[in-house]
Amino acid sequence: MSAPPLPYVCPSSDLESETSLGNILGAAHVDKNLVKQNAILHKKNKYLTMFAMLKGENAFSYAPYTETQARELIHTLRQLADYIIPIRFYLLSF
Repeated sequence: MSAPPLPYVCPSSDLESETSLGNILGAAHVDKNLVKQNAILHKKNKYLTMFAMLKGENAFSYAPYTETQARELIHTLRQLADYIIPIRFYLLSF
């Protein structure tokens, strides 16, 4: 709840699109397509991809996720990326 939303960390003008981590964790199952569709790409760094809640969202904006969904997300990210860097505000680097 105390993590800053993505627009406070990175200007939206630097992002290819704005999607929410909540779309991934709110799904029944997490797979590569879902993760790729909700990845936030950085315009100036092709190696940087982020997942975050959007401005105005919080943990209660979406249905609660389960441990299974969180494990599926981590497993899928490991298949897609050499490096995953979780940071308090949900920044993940590929």
